[in-house]
Amino acid sequence: MTTVPDVLSDSAARDALKELDVSAQLSQQSLSEDAAPAAAVSADQAVLQATDDARVQQLRNRAQRQRARGVQGLNRRHDGVASLIRNVQLQERVIGSAFERYYASIEQGIHFISKLGGFFVGDANAEKLLDSIKTKVTEIEQRLATETGQISVVLEAHAENKDWIVPQYTNPAAKHEVQIRTPLANRVASAFVKQDQYLQQLNQLVWNGEAEGDAVERSEYQIKKEVRDLAQFIARTLRGIQNKTEVTKAAAPVAAVEAQPEEALAA
Repeated sequence: MTTVPDVLSDSAARDALKELDVSAQLSQQSLSEDAAPAAAVSADQAVLQATDDARVQQLRNRAQRQRARGVQGLNRRHDGVASLIRNVQLQERVIGSAFERYYASIEQGIHFISKLGGFFVGDANAEKLLDSIKTKVTEIEQRLATETGQISVVLEAHAENKDWIVPQYTNPAAKHEVQIRTPLANRVASAFVKQDQYLQQLNQLVWNGEAEGDAVERSEYQIKKEVRDLAQFIARTLRGIQNKTEVTKAAAPVAAVEAQPEEALAA
């Protein structure tokens, strides 16, 4: 994590606040339409309503808007920052969609907390926030390592089977050149790639009668839930910091802003 001074210059502080606003907005946009249509409607009822043609089209439009905003974030470039330009290519539709919807906001949030979190909540609290994010990423990595190891054993057992079917993909579901500014965000990108590879292998088992189709659906649901939870945690963190700074900006000059670690963390 980058350590920042307790008090920034006026211009630096204004830049920090601007980056906070951008980070919070991007996070909220990636999640803004994930909620159920109405609080009183249960999940089962929402699914039933989706059978209506108009409702189906509404859901499709919503997903398209989320992906469009996410792709804009993936295409954004940040000059003067040591970073990795990485080509991410995903074959599976569900993984590609989740990447386009959530990755840009996750990458932006991690970068902001790493670079400027200490200024707003104190170095110790910013480190705790990053540790929480690392824990979530590590849990995804460990699950993937276990599942990949298990499926590799099955595939190796069929390596000499000449009748083994390997399904193909006409075009990638998602293909993007992304700018990654932190090692932690790079781990998240790698998790997407590994999940995509795992699903490709799992589909091999399905095509060859070694696994049921619902195994693919369960795996798709798992990664979507994990990525959404990570994006929501980052969004809540940024929103909490942003709410505290709104009060401070109205009460004092920007250059005199001092971090309030406990309050920002509690938000």
